[in-house]
Amino acid sequence: MKHLIHKSDICSGCQTCQMICTFTFFKVNNPKKARLEIDRISDTETRMTVCVQCQERPCLKACPEGAITEVNGSVRINSKKCTSCGICIDVCPYGGIKYHPDTGAIICIQCGVCVENCPVNALEMVE
Repeated sequence: MKHLIHKSDICSGCQTCQMICTFTFFKVNNPKKARLEIDRISDTETRMTVCVQCQERPCLKACPEGAITEVNGSVRINSKKCTSCGICIDVCPYGGIKYHPDTGAIICIQCGVCVENCPVNALEMVE
């Protein structure tokens, strides 16, 4: 399975990845709804927070509503079943699940749309 990798040493922090993500999935330009998060931690370095699609899948096991499933090896959240209880966010050891009041829990599905649109090639999909 492919995973999203962030090259913090070349990332400019422009948030193009977040903007294209929210436009692709929600048809809005709102970085707070992005499935990944880019934070500037210094003048020269950024940090990406994203679901790493871990093998343990504590979010899937903890969801009391069955809103989190595995589809073709990738964790997905069914927003229609999600009640925004936050348990998945609490149990994720990577901080990879986000919450937005309009959408509920949000998770990166490793689609690669951000990689294709990064102007400095700071994102990559690897096996």
